[in-house]
Amino acid sequence: MPQNMSLLFKEIDILISAHPEKKLFEVAHRLAVNRQYVERAVLQSTNTTFRQYRAEKIVHQAQQMLNERRDRGIKEISAALGYQSHSAFSRFLKATTGKRPKDMRKEANYKD
Repeated sequence: MPQNMSLLFKEIDILISAHPEKKLFEVAHRLAVNRQYVERAVLQSTNTTFRQYRAEKIVHQAQQMLNERRDRGIKEISAALGYQSHSAFSRFLKATTGKRPKDMRKEANYKD
């Protein structure tokens, strides 16, 4: 992978890790590159599309927040991850992981 694509991916990773709610066009705009360039950098670095990569980041952060911030409600966590409604967040997690947020939280409680 060319050096500049590697550097671009590092910037994308930092941005998405801090703001998983950012869409492809927002990331491209923020980094002053076109969307295809962002897609290519992610694909070359992860072998996944930007959408898949972003979904993995959201799932990872959701799991962390559900496990570590048990005092926060699911509505609050979904808002922190950029969702307008907790039901959309729940549908996303169910479609992506096969589990609802409250089930993920219950599993975390059993592991403690």
